[in-house]
Amino acid sequence: MAGSLRLKLTITYLLVVTISMATLGVNLPFLVERRYASALEAELRAHAEPTRRILSHAMLAGANQQALLELCRQVKARTGADVVLLAPDGRTLARTTPKPHPTDADLTRTTSRSPCKLCHYPSSRLGPPRLDVPLTHGGRVLGTLRLLPPEGPMRQVEAAVRGTTLLVSIGAALLAALVSLGLAATIARPIAEMNRMAGRMAQGDLNARVPVLSHDEVGALAASLNRMAESLKLMVEARRRFLADVSHELRTPVAAIRSAAEVLTSGAADDPESRERFLKALCQEADRLSSLVDDLLDLERIDAGRLNLQCEPFPLAFLVEKVTTMLAPLAKSHGVTLSATTDPDLWLTADALRVEQVLVNLLENAIKYTQAGGSVCVAARRQDDKVLISVADTGIGIPEEDLPKVFERFYRVDRGRSRRLGGTGLGLAIVREIVEAHGGCVRVESTLGKGSTFSVELPSGHNSVPDASIT
Repeated sequence: MAGSLRLKLTITYLLVVTISMATLGVNLPFLVERRYASALEAELRAHAEPTRRILSHAMLAGANQQALLELCRQVKARTGADVVLLAPDGRTLARTTPKPHPTDADLTRTTSRSPCKLCHYPSSRLGPPRLDVPLTHGGRVLGTLRLLPPEGPMRQVEAAVRGTTLLVSIGAALLAALVSLGLAATIARPIAEMNRMAGRMAQGDLNARVPVLSHDEVGALAASLNRMAESLKLMVEARRRFLADVSHELRTPVAAIRSAAEVLTSGAADDPESRERFLKALCQEADRLSSLVDDLLDLERIDAGRLNLQCEPFPLAFLVEKVTTMLAPLAKSHGVTLSATTDPDLWLTADALRVEQVLVNLLENAIKYTQAGGSVCVAARRQDDKVLISVADTGIGIPEEDLPKVFERFYRVDRGRSRRLGGTGLGLAIVREIVEAHGGCVRVESTLGKGSTFSVELPSGHNSVPDASIT
């Protein structure tokens, strides 16, 4: 792939340079010739008037052809231009060229048509510029003077320009080939590195990275690929940890259920007290297993984007009262005082069942981690266009270094205590996912040994009693 790309880039660069140099090679000699011709024309015009006066006076004085030829030769010696002198009827009176010039016929036609008009024939590929000057006196036409620059120097300039252009074009093509090969290699090399990196990742090497050697688009692509590889590595590692944690969490209740069942089948079922104790343990582990499965299903729906929220306005105070009433027996069994402070007119537009799940998870955690004699308080209030829900406890608190991790899946501050209290390690992770799905956020503040406060911030949608009452 890299070789193919390098070849394509090289051919493209060479085509661009070749076309550019060909265009230059065709047009540059013409432009130089035009510029040189313009310079010659200006020089001819500078010599035209003095020469016209000299030849006009000589012809008025009755100079013969030999005298006129000598004057023409002097003009050529002084200016370097060939001179052709014609009579009004087109006869050649004198010329410094050894043979008729290709433009003599044109000169004759011009003389006969407009002998008194200054005629200039512009430069062309057929020859150098020439200047025709009518010789007149008192309205009488004496003849026509034609000045012709020598063709040799002009042809030499044209040949030199063409030769130089050809050499420069060949050199430019060779240089372009070398530069294009180097540039193509510079572009293709990191792409080949990315290809090799992708191959290594496909084989399971998630530590493969590509060096970022530039700050252009190719470098940006390499950096993006590295970021993607790092994200993929983190996702795979998180998946592995998740599967390991799930396996461990499932193993504990399954082992407890098996142990209780084995004890019961070994004869403990004959003792009513033992039977009741082990059956109660079986029910507790089954409940724990069911809770873990439910939490895993919730997370699976969240990860798959299938957490469908049925958002409708509802009175938040009613929901808080419902949850605190439901958890009052749990709080009483732990010797914890459970209280609520809410605005009775506070309404919230959200999925009521999911908000209830958030409250249950937060309050259960607070109750379980608060010692007997402590308190747990849930409060809800309006702040601008948001609803703030807080759950504060006077429990054991969370170490400062563990605060950033409490919302991670299967993370426990005290693993032994969590399992003993029946926690799955997924409750706070589910809280965060549900809150963020509503467009809100959740945070925690805690002081070790004094308690914790979990705060949930949700968009209110409706923050007061709607016109239609809900019963």
